[in-house]
Amino acid sequence: MGGLSNSAVLSGRVGRQTADAFDRLAWSQWRTARSDALRRLVETFVRHPEKMVEMIELLGYQRPARLAKSMRYRVITGWTGMLDGSELKLSRGSIIDRLVDVWLPERLFALGAALVPAD
Repeated sequence: MGGLSNSAVLSGRVGRQTADAFDRLAWSQWRTARSDALRRLVETFVRHPEKMVEMIELLGYQRPARLAKSMRYRVITGWTGMLDGSELKLSRGSIIDRLVDVWLPERLFALGAALVPAD
């Protein structure tokens, strides 16, 4: 029991279909069961939080039909495009503030930039 005294339980609820899909993927990708797959994900997140957050945000982003109301937005993926006749490059994590240009977030969103509220 030496190993158990130094451990903790992490838990969360998901739907049955999500759990079944996770179990299938854990087996097909890593040949392991749910507990070992979750342990692997958690340990990787603890060792590399920035990279894991980036991957989760990139892969989990679902473009909304309309931009959510906010004063500040964070860029989820790097974006390069033309704006007012000049090339604009935004790196992942950049903050777009309405104080600079009240319509800039909507214009960038319309041009395909992936933005989420940063407030």
